[in-house]
Amino acid sequence: MFFVHKRKKGETMTVKQMEEFERNNVFLPQETDYLIRYAWQMPVKQYPLHHHAYYEALYFLSGSIIYAIEGKQYRLDEGTLLLVAPYELHQPCDWPGERYERITFSFDGSLPGKLSAAGYRLSGCLDTSLPGYTNVFRLEGERRKEMRELLSALLAESGGQAYGKELAERALITQFFLLLCRASQSGAYAAALQTPAARLVQEIAAYLENHCAEHITLEKLEKKFYVSRYQLSRDFVRIVGCPPHRYLMQKRLVNAQRLLAEGIPPQQAARQCGFEDYSNFYRKFRAVCGTGPRGYRERIRSSAGGETVT
Repeated sequence: MFFVHKRKKGETMTVKQMEEFERNNVFLPQETDYLIRYAWQMPVKQYPLHHHAYYEALYFLSGSIIYAIEGKQYRLDEGTLLLVAPYELHQPCDWPGERYERITFSFDGSLPGKLSAAGYRLSGCLDTSLPGYTNVFRLEGERRKEMRELLSALLAESGGQAYGKELAERALITQFFLLLCRASQSGAYAAALQTPAARLVQEIAAYLENHCAEHITLEKLEKKFYVSRYQLSRDFVRIVGCPPHRYLMQKRLVNAQRLLAEGIPPQQAARQCGFEDYSNFYRKFRAVCGTGPRGYRERIRSSAGGETVT
């Protein structure tokens, strides 16, 4: 596996910075609008459920994988692009035994707005209210070829120091968002995998999302969805990648981050998200985000403002 990272000021990240980003990547590095990197990866037994405070687009070059996002599963293979919005919980959850290749483009939510022109709103491709919207684009034919060439060119520009590098990168990123806008307008979305178990798990995940501040037990879920707690837990772990109680905890922490970003004081945010003990909330928050609630809020405040579509 190897990575190429692009910093806002035209610098290439040091090895130390790159390693730190891989260990704790809730945020983009300081002074960074976007990162692009190539990776190939062999199957692993388990990859943790996680989230980011930025957008992430994963374009698959080869191989196949089942990916879980917000309680839904998608099959990703050559020509598919997974778009993960800020705070969406996601993880790879099933490999068929082969390695896969991808290019990952991580970007701040303000970036499309900075590149838009009058009459052309590039953040439109991030609009989750579009008809038929899912997290996965399936690109075919010329559109697939164009995306592969475009991201490969951006990867090359980001790793070099050629004349006009910043201008070339800006043009390529603008093309990336234009291509996604055209794909979204044509409805080039891939549907989530659907089985009776998958539909049930999606309902449970949505319920946990909408009631995450409440005290929820397996017994309560068993009565609510008319399925044994043992079958419920097995299906949830198989499809989402973690037990319901862990998913609920992640949702509480994600919602706390959103409240902190809106300026809500840490203790109030903890209470609103179902944490009765602030010290417990602080420990769990720091373990996930790499910083405490106040540090997180300061980091959000220090970030450049801009348009974010969720």
